[in-house]
Amino acid sequence: MNQNQDNEFNGFPQVRLRRLRRTPAIRDLLQETRLSVKDLVCPVFVQEGINEPKEIELMPGIFRIPQKSLVKNVQELYDLGVKTFLIFGIPKLKNDRATSAYRKDGIVQESVKTVKNNFGEKIVTITDVCLCQYTSHGHCGIIKNNVADNDESLKILDRVALSHAEAGTDFVAPSAMMDGQVKSIRKALDYDSFKNVGIIGYSAKLSSNLYTPFRDASHSTPEFGDRKCTCVSAETQPFSLHVRTFSISISIVSVSSAMVTILRTGLISNPFDTSMYTLPSGSFICVSPST
Repeated sequence: MNQNQDNEFNGFPQVRLRRLRRTPAIRDLLQETRLSVKDLVCPVFVQEGINEPKEIELMPGIFRIPQKSLVKNVQELYDLGVKTFLIFGIPKLKNDRATSAYRKDGIVQESVKTVKNNFGEKIVTITDVCLCQYTSHGHCGIIKNNVADNDESLKILDRVALSHAEAGTDFVAPSAMMDGQVKSIRKALDYDSFKNVGIIGYSAKLSSNLYTPFRDASHSTPEFGDRKCTCVSAETQPFSLHVRTFSISISIVSVSSAMVTILRTGLISNPFDTSMYTLPSGSFICVSPST
């Protein structure tokens, strides 16, 4: 390649990309991605039956807290600029029907009431809608013949989401990976006049060992088997198409673990706006449809 051909190929010296990186002010002007404390979502693990915070063994520095510590915990984070909280409940009593998950005085329901009574619309609450913390067997659905019964589980998930909406949450976040869960929950919410309660379907969930610390945090490790029949295989290349199907009846799609997903699929593309938050158990990415 001669000198003239080389110049035509890369534009140098007429094109000098470092011009756009020359000063901090220029770099700020052209910055496309900005991360602010306002973008952060803080998971909060609230446990029944304890009086003092308990450190999570597989998440050093992260604690399960009693409900009486919730306002103090949220206030400290709010003072730092964090305004969005994802509430996970760990109940005192579990059974095979997960009845603690939809009690009006359940741990998540009471936590939402407490936070909203103290902070109102200054903060955003998201509530986890799953059964694994509430079932005696640790699976995300109602088990029949050692298999999660999808349609029976949907009925329970609807009741859980409704109980959270009644408590005052801004968003419900179904993570049980049951087929049809978003549509079923949306229909239940709308029927009971909770049309303004959004759904964050952080339900496009990979089958991954990255969840091990989280399962320890929420006391939700399965007593038998695994969740490969419900979670998505990381080796499935049409995964991005699968994720986009969640955009129907949903406010935000959240994918976990995001770092693996980005590397393995073409999920992130122009029609979607993205935001990310990270847990010790892996990264989660929220993908919000632009329409």
